[in-house]
Amino acid sequence: MTTFQTQIGSQGALVSKSQGTFQPQADGLTACPAAQAAAGSSYYTLDNLGAAYGIGSLLTDGQNGHGQTIGLYELASSSPSDISEYKSCFGLTNSVSTVSIDGGGGTVGGAGTVEADADIEQAATQAPSAALISYEGPNSGSGPYDTWNEIVSTDIAKVVSTSWGLCEPLAENDGFISSFSTLLPRPQRKDRLSSRRQVMTDPKVAPQLTDLPLSK
Repeated sequence: MTTFQTQIGSQGALVSKSQGTFQPQADGLTACPAAQAAAGSSYYTLDNLGAAYGIGSLLTDGQNGHGQTIGLYELASSSPSDISEYKSCFGLTNSVSTVSIDGGGGTVGGAGTVEADADIEQAATQAPSAALISYEGPNSGSGPYDTWNEIVSTDIAKVVSTSWGLCEPLAENDGFISSFSTLLPRPQRKDRLSSRRQVMTDPKVAPQLTDLPLSK
């Protein structure tokens, strides 16, 4: 079975300066010296990246994720120590919890941990008052489906973000298209009543469900 693909490389939560010009500290956060040193002259940290999406003006208007829960779909294990260090670096106080599906996303530090870390860090930076839940399942077998099923069936997170995607022909061959099309309309029906669920995707990489690539 084909495994889902991530969108970032070894640089993790950094974006190449070749991808555009951003206003530093647009969201009011200041990266610690270690993060600034890691970014150097070639990369921006996530507080800089937020300017491209107008995060500064949103936070000024009080739209900081207060009272909201963001679910993060992950097919790898995040590193609690990495997340703790990142939050300390940027002065973030988001609550971050993890839900393991089918045994979880594997060994911390293994394939995909950088992706899972960056997803949590980006969500925390852009929504500093939101609670975050990282749903982590294996990138094999029924893991990709079961992880989505946990998010949909528990219905805790009203905003869901994913950076894991798969080419449609491969997804079709592996049966993901048909299984997901059965699962995902369920929250859509609830939306007609509550209008509260959002799925955050990047239209520039449709039809995959993914976030903005963060590496050079």
